[in-house]
Amino acid sequence: MSATVTQTTTPGPYKLTLAPEDEQKYAYSKLDQYAHPPETTESLPWAELVTLDLEDYARPGGKERLAAQLEHAVHHVGFFYVKNFGLNDTQIQQQFTLAKNFFQLPLEEKMRYECDFANGGYNGYRPSGKNKVGNVKDNVEIYNFAKFTRDFEGFVFLSLFVIFLNTRRGHADGSSQGV
Repeated sequence: MSATVTQTTTPGPYKLTLAPEDEQKYAYSKLDQYAHPPETTESLPWAELVTLDLEDYARPGGKERLAAQLEHAVHHVGFFYVKNFGLNDTQIQQQFTLAKNFFQLPLEEKMRYECDFANGGYNGYRPSGKNKVGNVKDNVEIYNFAKFTRDFEGFVFLSLFVIFLNTRRGHADGSSQGV
């Protein structure tokens, strides 16, 4: 039997820089904010949805309870919801806003960051319609982030995400100054 050794490195002070016009175009304060749709008022049948509360992990017996809930969800329900996973409501709202603005970009802009599948790459943009079942193309459209390790240093991020990452690093305007 062989062993796999994994080494995790601390994210470095990456140079996430942009053209000045992108800094103005994608400033977080200028992004179209995401608004959650209202809960339906229709009387609909609802499916069971298992909720995994990660705050239970550190409690006595919590790991076992979570494992049992996850097993039930995966084997019998097919879906589950996770709460208390380390992001506050503001951070979650920011993620929805970024996703909304990303998927509203013109296809040509998103294609500049297409995954390099031919060379085994999976980071970047994947447009819908890449896979087909019979004559039907899929409707899966994603942007997959590279890990923040030295292995991915130099990965080209979409400007919209660079602005956000720089904002999270303490640059209130999202600029790359001092990064």
